[in-house]
Amino acid sequence: MTTATIRRRPPQKKKEVWMEIKDPAKIRRARLQKRWTQRDLAQLTRRSQAAIQLVESGKLKNISETFAMGIAFSLGIDWEDLFIDHEHVAAPIDQSASHSTSHVENQHAARLARPANARKRTA
Repeated sequence: MTTATIRRRPPQKKKEVWMEIKDPAKIRRARLQKRWTQRDLAQLTRRSQAAIQLVESGKLKNISETFAMGIAFSLGIDWEDLFIDHEHVAAPIDQSASHSTSHVENQHAARLARPANARKRTA
């Protein structure tokens, strides 16, 4: 019987795109110019009113690409005028390092390896 070599794909690099908000007040001004409430903009972007409030107040510095594009499209403003694009390439996960067992798993395995009469009984 021959053993077949299993070929695995190399880990793919995952791109994460986050948008930094340039000027939160500009988003608020654009929304007010259209006479929209935060709730109106939230419904158009499929987010909560609280999320829009955090963006406009400047408490939320970075948002996802889809959220940023939704805001820009809804307001009719080019996204480059509102956001700065930050693209991060996440490092692939090293599969060989992920097979290490934790301390608790080692204790559990050692306990199971003992003979049944040597095991402590818990009630």
